[in-house]
Amino acid sequence: MANDRISEAIVILERVAIDSGRPLPEGWVLSSPTKDPMSPKNDRADDAEPIGCVTLMNESAYSSFKTYLIAMCAMWFATAFGYYGLIFNAGHLHGDPHWNAITGALMEIPANVLCVPILGKIGRRNGSCLFLATVGFACCLTVVTGLDSEFVPVFAMIGKFGAAGAFASVYIFATELFPTEVRALCMGMSSMFARFGALTAQPIIAIGGLFPMTSFGVVCLIVSIVCCILPETLGKPMYETLDEAIAASNESPSTMELQDRSPVRGNVQGIDDESPRVEMNTI
Repeated sequence: MANDRISEAIVILERVAIDSGRPLPEGWVLSSPTKDPMSPKNDRADDAEPIGCVTLMNESAYSSFKTYLIAMCAMWFATAFGYYGLIFNAGHLHGDPHWNAITGALMEIPANVLCVPILGKIGRRNGSCLFLATVGFACCLTVVTGLDSEFVPVFAMIGKFGAAGAFASVYIFATELFPTEVRALCMGMSSMFARFGALTAQPIIAIGGLFPMTSFGVVCLIVSIVCCILPETLGKPMYETLDEAIAASNESPSTMELQDRSPVRGNVQGIDDESPRVEMNTI
């Protein structure tokens, strides 16, 4: 809509209406978007340079999203740290290393299947923190029982289940949390920290003993608690600019939760307030 690609927008809306089973009203017309003088998006010039990493981290106006980005990077780091750590450490567990590796791989199937209903039921933030906490508790239980216990592979597989679920969750959570304007930047930084987590896991495992499982458990538990400061994105619209998201979060400074706002851009004539609206982030 912002680039006057009206015909493509019409095709997309019609396809969404057919797939959702909620047809558009008769005689509807999609016109070019009009600029709202009260919209925070107009505070910056149209030809302003894209927001970079330095700007996002240094500007005081973006302090809340700077906190979100740091917490999300920590979540990605802990997820990759626990995920790859449990994979690389499978050969050091009690029992057959080949069977441990096969079982760990099979645990990813239920984790990815259950991820969708869990995130849709308790939310993206709570679901991601739940999966990370599962990794933390499972790894800490192996420390309590000792590496020679026959229950260690079971706890490790539970941890692998949580790590696989956390990996599937953070992609959805991060995509919905950050506005379009900085989504690619924030996703790239988060993914970079995930690579750091995977790299860190290998020398930790080389130390041997209880230290690797202790490290995986403690890191995942701490991050699962810290990431509770992130706002929930289930049922919330995906904003286009940082200014829009900040303006919405300022409406409730006590909780900093992103508020519901209409995601429609442009003017759709023939659709009144009682017509069905497109729901965002509800899957």
